[in-house]
Amino acid sequence: MRDALAGILRDLRPLGIAVSGGVDSLTLATLAGREIGDGATMLHAVSPAVPEAATARVRALAGVEGWRLRVIDAGEFEDPGYRANPANRCFFCKSNLYGAMAAAMPGALASGTNLDDLGDWRPGLKAAENHGVRHPFVEARMTKAHVRALAADLGLGEIATLPSSPCLSSRVETGLRIEPETLIMIDRVETRLRARYDAATIRCRMRAAGPEIEIDAARLSRRPPRRGLRPRRPPGHARTLRHGKRVPARDPMSEVTFDWDRGARIGIGEAVLCAGKSEAQIAGILGQARDRNAPLLLTRLEPPVAERLDALDYDPVSRTAWINPAPDRATGTVCIVTAGTSDVPVAREAERTLAFNGHAAGMVFDVGVAGLHRLIGRLDEIARHRVVIVVAGMDAALASVVGGQVPGVVIGVPTSQGYGAARGGETALAAMLASCAAGVTVTNIDNGFG
Repeated sequence: MRDALAGILRDLRPLGIAVSGGVDSLTLATLAGREIGDGATMLHAVSPAVPEAATARVRALAGVEGWRLRVIDAGEFEDPGYRANPANRCFFCKSNLYGAMAAAMPGALASGTNLDDLGDWRPGLKAAENHGVRHPFVEARMTKAHVRALAADLGLGEIATLPSSPCLSSRVETGLRIEPETLIMIDRVETRLRARYDAATIRCRMRAAGPEIEIDAARLSRRPPRRGLRPRRPPGHARTLRHGKRVPARDPMSEVTFDWDRGARIGIGEAVLCAGKSEAQIAGILGQARDRNAPLLLTRLEPPVAERLDALDYDPVSRTAWINPAPDRATGTVCIVTAGTSDVPVAREAERTLAFNGHAAGMVFDVGVAGLHRLIGRLDEIARHRVVIVVAGMDAALASVVGGQVPGVVIGVPTSQGYGAARGGETALAAMLASCAAGVTVTNIDNGFG
């Protein structure tokens, strides 16, 4: 079968291969790269519907194998048919994907569809047919088991045993609108559950009645702690050091100093950064705030911890929670603008911080300068606000463009989104600081709260 598949690939060159990050597409891309070299271009769509781990796998294997890799935006979030999430949502998703691939890569297009996929109802296959996409595994009469065996034969290690994982949009109940921030939240929840549990299937599903976690109980087990890390001990347990001395457990609140007068002093209520704090400390802080009926904003609060704390207004996208927020004081003053969908979590942190302090903010998503027409179409709306918060990663050019077009104050928030020369947000930070537009000020990287 391998020889037959290799012959099919050689006959199709130049060939563009849709690489999603699953075992099928990664195996097909690996064989194509080895058999036809530069005759194959691997095309990976970055989208909120694609798990970050899948993109990381594609980039890592591309580096090892020396692929010609092109990362594209399929543009499905511009398609109202996809966003409406009908039963045949996959048709709209794949239509956008293959259309973007055809525009990026002249020649034949191929997918990792195998024989087993033909037995399911897959509207995406109709989109593939409409775009003339070839399915080399099907043509070589290969099933999923054959693909996994080939992956092992190619030396792909753990990739050969990757569980099937449909796109994140499949987690949203049919008829519920697809929102980027919902998919980002789903990816984060599933990633954290996989880090904690070893199970064949882990899904975070969004239903009309609310979110639902699905874990394959047949294989459910806790992952062991990483090498060099000790399991957590219950509160009050004394830790034994190697030289034999015993250290009594500390009161988790002994290292916390409250600032309940902050609101009266500077007009902004007490806020607590949860990153780096123990769950016991966070619970103690929350209890003190409730006892005083004091306003409290929690930032960088992870979903598993939030689930174990009582009656919080929690937003998993921004990882913020609050109690006793300020009453509404102003609306229409602030607009938050994002360059890309990947910047939404930081933008939501800014929105929630404003809301906690009584200020409702307008939101304008995904208007980065790579598609300048998107911004131009919203400029009149943005310019009506006295303060504009621009959230952008990559080159962060959006802050300068907005700063030169609107009369209000512009606050640039660089994000760590990007890769390569983006340097985890350092390039975005430097670009915003170096802006020649008047009236632009800048926060730290990913600092939506600031």
